[in-house]
Amino acid sequence: MTEDSRTSDVERNHLSDDGWALAVSVVLLGAGVVFGNPFLVVLAVMPLGFVAVSGFTVPSEVTVELQRELSFEDDADSVSLAESGTISGDPGERITVRVAVHNEGDTPLVDLRVLDGVPEELPVVDGTHRACLTVRPGESETVEYEVELRQGEHVFGDATVRNRGVGGTVMDTWTQHVSGADALTCVPAVSQAPVDGGANDYAGEIPTDEGGSGVEFYSVREYEPGDPIRSIDWRRYAHSRDVATVEFRAERATRVVCLIDRRMSQKRAESAKHLPALDLSIAAAERTFEATISAGYPTGVIGFGERLQLIVDPGTSPETSVKANAAFDAFRNWRDRADKNVRTHWGSPVESIPRHLPGEAQIILFSSFVDDVPVKLIRQLRVHGYPVWVVSPDVASGRTDTAGRLVASERRTHLAKARTASAQVVDWDVGQPLGVVLDRVVQGVSSR
Repeated sequence: MTEDSRTSDVERNHLSDDGWALAVSVVLLGAGVVFGNPFLVVLAVMPLGFVAVSGFTVPSEVTVELQRELSFEDDADSVSLAESGTISGDPGERITVRVAVHNEGDTPLVDLRVLDGVPEELPVVDGTHRACLTVRPGESETVEYEVELRQGEHVFGDATVRNRGVGGTVMDTWTQHVSGADALTCVPAVSQAPVDGGANDYAGEIPTDEGGSGVEFYSVREYEPGDPIRSIDWRRYAHSRDVATVEFRAERATRVVCLIDRRMSQKRAESAKHLPALDLSIAAAERTFEATISAGYPTGVIGFGERLQLIVDPGTSPETSVKANAAFDAFRNWRDRADKNVRTHWGSPVESIPRHLPGEAQIILFSSFVDDVPVKLIRQLRVHGYPVWVVSPDVASGRTDTAGRLVASERRTHLAKARTASAQVVDWDVGQPLGVVLDRVVQGVSSR
């Protein structure tokens, strides 16, 4: 805002203040004369004194500097960005925003009000982005709050600043640029994802702890009738005339299927300010899909509703990625159709999903487990021999009302049943960064 705009604000406040003061003085003075009451006449002088004082009050020159810093927890470290640029995170992740307000002038600012320009799409979930401060010359105060990330890119705007004089009669309001970090971006990216080894008996890309066909040496054993001639250790035979067979480390082709629960129960969120379970599951599934397909594992996606499934068959081609992104977009917007090449199927998900899975698939199920349908699905998958990982966003534990506590208790019971069915379960506290969650899953897989 220009200096002329500031001046017009001050003048309007003066006119408004003077108007009501003069009106009160006239009423009191008239009443004192009519009723012959000297007390009312004396009382009428007080508003006039207020007008006189305000007439000599001039707005002091206010010079403030604003700088914004963004930070979040990444793994065990805190990542912050104070200079101009962007910081990336996952949907549902909390970002701490700090706005430093520095008084560059020579006059104390006793009533300085600051309203930061938070993007409309980002809810403030802790603290407040508005503050009333008292800042001494040469000193700084900080406005701190937390926002929860949403999908996409979000740019912060300028701050609105308002200063009131000592007497409260002069008010100056303007918009000011905030230096430092100014944007947040939700970018699904992860370098690792939970992939189990040895999912089937077909030769492929995943090394295992057993002998078979492959390229990496595993062991030497005694020759058995029927061993391929090419596997005989001919050097050993030439040296000692002993016949032995060389085994190489077997490899297995693992296909990964990201199974996303998109039923109506997944609209549940911790509160109106937080993301629903489906959005959190999609964010985790997108990162998993991108990581596994980048690593060369054929990866597919299935999103299931009450009766409808959208199916993207496992693959590694760019076309598979296009189909998966179309499916993720349909899930996020609660659509029952995606790309024309994305298959659809009607039927009970518990009964029909196992029939649409390749025999060697490893399943990663994303669901909040607020009911028992995912448990029934896991049991059916285990009957068919599929290894199952579970990533479950916790959208129930944050509620303190009776209904919320009941849902949280039922959810814990469902997860316990999933573990009993031999599923590997990660109970995802949504306040924890998604990267940490997936890394924890990877560590669990690598230790098996």
